[in-house]
Amino acid sequence: MSQYPHTHERIIRCPVHGDLEFPAYVYPIVDTPAFQRLRELKQLSICHMVFPGATHSRFEHSLGVAFLCFKLITRLRAQMDAEKVDPTVEYYITNDDIKRVTIAGLCHDLGHGPFSHTFETDILPNILPKGEAPNHEQQSINILAMLNDDENIGLTPEDLDVIGRMIQGEPDDQEKKRFLFQIVSNPDYSLDMDKIDYIQRDSYYTGAKVACDFGRLIKRCRVMKVTEGESSSWWLCFSDKLAYTMETVFRARYELFRTVYFHPVYKAIEYMLADAIVAAAHIINLTPDILTKERLPQYCNLTDTITREVLKYKNTENDPQIAKAQQVLNNLYHRKLYKLVGNKTFAGELKDQAETQEHNTQKVNVDNFWSEGCGFDRDDIRVADIKANYNKNDQDPVAYAKFYHKTSDGGYELVNVEGAQISLLRPLLFEERVVQVFMTVEDEKKQAAVKAVFDEWAEGVPQLDTSALTEQLSQSSPDKLPRSLTQDGSPNKKQKR
Repeated sequence: MSQYPHTHERIIRCPVHGDLEFPAYVYPIVDTPAFQRLRELKQLSICHMVFPGATHSRFEHSLGVAFLCFKLITRLRAQMDAEKVDPTVEYYITNDDIKRVTIAGLCHDLGHGPFSHTFETDILPNILPKGEAPNHEQQSINILAMLNDDENIGLTPEDLDVIGRMIQGEPDDQEKKRFLFQIVSNPDYSLDMDKIDYIQRDSYYTGAKVACDFGRLIKRCRVMKVTEGESSSWWLCFSDKLAYTMETVFRARYELFRTVYFHPVYKAIEYMLADAIVAAAHIINLTPDILTKERLPQYCNLTDTITREVLKYKNTENDPQIAKAQQVLNNLYHRKLYKLVGNKTFAGELKDQAETQEHNTQKVNVDNFWSEGCGFDRDDIRVADIKANYNKNDQDPVAYAKFYHKTSDGGYELVNVEGAQISLLRPLLFEERVVQVFMTVEDEKKQAAVKAVFDEWAEGVPQLDTSALTEQLSQSSPDKLPRSLTQDGSPNKKQKR
């Protein structure tokens, strides 16, 4: 068996991870216009208007994720070789496995559009045909396939299939090497290299400090066999001493969402940006077919510079939509922002209260606050209904991770780690909802009308009934503290980002 791939002599300096070194097959992808385009896509959309340092790009994030993927998978391979694992066993990491994981990490964000998640959540839904859901992961896979055809980067059809499923976090049901699909986008317990990079990178550039020992997680893991029911596969498992460290990662992510990604001023600016781009879509090639494979070359020309194209457009007399877009952008740059008139945080969806808390199972939108004769126009408001959690909806992701303990004879065995063994100061809820309402017009009378409607709605939101939780805790021994209030043992659908 040949040694795993050595790194290329080219070294890239990264302020987060230090010197980045990659195998040679990475650079034919990096050195293409489609990948270099990521330099012109800011990682956090227009967040730099609130956090001035947040000018980092999808380019450096993608390099960072690829570096962490390569670092982890080669360490696992070296661990197997040091333990003299037979290369013919079903879980042995091959050179193809290393290549696919590294390229999946490198290309997982190739499909992002201008302004990253703002484009996906607030712009495209207003442009695409009704019912069509944008998916930047699928677009990443499409662009990689196009590069393979046009740039001769040497991937086989099997490579493309496996890399695509790694990007989507979708292992085959019969996949024995499940750990390969837990590295880039983890569908099982949400801890992956994408998350480890963006938590470090976003906190570094925004100045929102977080405290996590990410390096230990990469060093203290191994591949072990996990049996669930009648099936078994090989998972990425962690030392039981790192359960608390793993939880700090999810806590750090939550804190970034609350302090940065959900910042009310940032959300207001995002809505202004989206309104401007949607109004000007017809002059920047944003048509309903923009995500089709036929339009991939045009899609790969879209960058954050589209706002400048809108502002430079001259023929506004005959195009009221462009005039509107320019006015919104000018207001944005003059700091005349949409005004926050309502901001409410409440418990996330609780399955045992779903019948009494219907607002938790349905998306809160404009219709919750607007009606005929209410004193303001429907287009005067924008509503954000957002979830803050540990990246597994209302579940505790640590409860789904697998941990091992080193035995007295030098071997390893899987062990259960209960919540109280991690900490007695753990959250009882793992998801909360944040509803924010913004006014698009500077009209104090209308703003007061919207605020009154919002306050009345907020008063009607049922408060969390903690009596059942108190009773549950009083009857529980410390080692049986609940991992999640709603955990029912069934796996949750993977939540993006």
